Order: sequence, then structure tokens, then C-alpha cells
Amino acid sequence: ARSPKLAFIGLGAMGSRLAGRVARAYPLLTVFDRDPARVEAHSKEFKTKGALDVCSAVDSASVVLTCLQRSSNVEEVLAELDEAKATLGPGALWIDCTSGDPMHTRALGKRLQETHNCELVDCAVSGGPAGAQKGTLAAMCGGEPSAFEQASEVIGTFAQHAELMGPSGSGHATKAVNNAMMAAHILIASEALVGLTKAGICPEAATKVISKSSGRSWATQQRIPDHVLTRTFDYGFALDLLAKDVDTCAGLMTSVDMPTPLLSKAQETVRLALKEYGPDADHVEIAKVAEKAGGKKMEKLE
Repeated sequence: ARSPKLAFIGLGAMGSRLAGRVARAYPLLTVFDRDPARVEAHSKEFKTKGALDVCSAVDSASVVLTCLQRSSNVEEVLAELDEAKATLGPGALWIDCTSGDPMHTRALGKRLQETHNCELVDCAVSGGPAGAQKGTLAAMCGGEPSAFEQASEVIGTFAQHAELMGPSGSGHATKAVNNAMMAAHILIASEALVGLTKAGICPEAATKVISKSSGRSWATQQRIPDHVLTRTFDYGFALDLLAKDVDTCAGLMTSVDMPTPLLSKAQETVRLALKEYGPDADHVEIAKVAEKAGGKKMEKLE
């Protein structure tokens, strides 16, 4: 049987690696990005077919994947398709790997059903560019069970674990909460480790033992040892995108009337870091807020 046509839109730090994983299983993958250089580089590395525009990328595709910065960018893609009267394949499936806003996602899913007879599965992923490269991501999904089942084979090309969280938007809601928790973990760990450093205790030794103890988190196990103590700050996830996810989480909590004093403090600190270090800073640079407040850096001992 002929392989189905798949299209992937968005070749940023995560998207390019996700598309590379998909291309290994689906050699007819067509890719598109607003930056032609990204398309050219991806086609060269992964033998994917580069498209000149959104419409030619998704024309007659049975599966469309998007990995963009915000839900508004996905809406822009759909608006272009509608304006050009582009046609997806019959019974098409749309897998949105954007870390999106759940309310926007629900509206997008409804629109895709009504205008293209297309099912949407929101598929927020966690594990960073390195996890995407290895195909070991965790995927938090939302949508109809039948659509999730249909999408599972494609999602399995880049995710080691995929979970259907509920209806449309549920995956994006869970990812926003995950990233807000991750921000809070980095912030509290940074405060504690700067304090220990000032007390004369090696932060590298502290992260090693805490990471085997009840106070551990991914911040102490990976983010801080690999990207802060090394002073590289090079995880590959921008600070403005973390701030967006924290804001999405806060909005979700407000919508369900859930008081979040700790989240609010984390949100305030992330915004402070964003103002101080800029949108393109790596998200782990929020650790510098504690270093500045304490007047001491956490540095790995050689």
C-alpha cells in the first residue's frame, strides 16, 4: 500500500527534531517553515520534501502536524488554508505539538471539524530538544479517543509515552501546568542552592545528594546540574515561551476558581527574569534571579 502523505509545519528547535523522527517512519513527509533556510536544511539532513508555502505542504495530506510557538500561530496557518480554500485528505487528522492555550485549542478543533472534517489531537510534548532527537518524549494529549488511537502511531515516532488526558485542549492544559511546576521547581532549588553555596557547601555535591533524596526534582537532577552549574544556560527552551506557559497555567487556575499563591509568586519571578534577561534567554536563566538576590553564583567545581 502507498504510504500516506504527512505534512509538518514549524521547524524550530523542537519541530525540526520531531519532524526528523517522523520522517524516519514516513518518508513522504513534507515540511514547511516561515524560514526557507530551515526548510532547506531539514530537507538536506532528513531527505524530507520542502514546501514553498503552507497550502502546498498540506494539500491532500492525511496527517498534518504543527509545532509552533503559540496557538495564535496555528490559527494563522488555518486561516491561510481557509483563505486559499486548500483541501486536506479525506478523514484527515491534525496533531498539534504546540504548547498551546487549551481554550484556543478547543475552538481550533471545532473549526477544523466544521470546515475540513478533520479531527484535532493536541499533543504537547515534554523532554526538550534532546528528548525529541532521541524519540523519548512524553506526550500529553487531548481529543476524541478514536482520534488519539489514530494518531498514536505517528506520535510514537517521537514519544516514548503518550497519554490521553481528556477532550480537546486537555493535553495543552496539562503541559501548561507541567511547565509552571517546572519553573517553580527551578526557582525554589535555585534559592536553596545559592543559600547552601553562601553557607560554604558545594552546590554540585548538594544537587547530587538531594537528587537521591525526598527533595529531588527534575530541576536538581538535570536542569541545574547540566545547564546552570556549568554556566552554559543552553537547554534550548526560550524564557518567553516558559513565561507564556506559566501565564496559561495561571489563567486556567483562575477559570476554575483555584487559589494559587505559590504559582502567583513563581509567575511574578518568571516575569521579573523575562524583563531582566530578555525573551531569547534560555528558561534556566530564571535561576539567576536567586543568584542576584543572594549575591552569589552557583558554580560547578572542577
